[in-house]
Amino acid sequence: MSDIKDEQGAVIKQSNAKPMFQLIEPMFTKGLALGLTHGAHKYFVNSWKQVPEVEYCGALGRHLNAHFSGEYIDQDTGLLHLDHAACDLMFIHWFTLQVPRIRKAYSENIINLTYLPKEAK
Repeated sequence: MSDIKDEQGAVIKQSNAKPMFQLIEPMFTKGLALGLTHGAHKYFVNSWKQVPEVEYCGALGRHLNAHFSGEYIDQDTGLLHLDHAACDLMFIHWFTLQVPRIRKAYSENIINLTYLPKEAK
């Protein structure tokens, strides 16, 4: 097993090659959930699966453009434009995995993926 270190290089734990979900920033997860909740209330749960993927590519671009132009808060929802961008990216990720050859290759890659150094494998 390889060591996991903090910002100062101190060992905080040994890796057991599992994804470290604790590294996901809690406010990012909350913003994503709030964006999804907004959509579920406005439309219905998982309604985003009925919309063409290209629409989310456009929405992602608009939310990122707003953010990088200094408009951080979406005026319609009060959420960060980045919260909406995270939702859009999740949707695009889902659509991408609906392509059988991509899903197969991705599934094979993540099954074999570990986070141990090459010499430890």
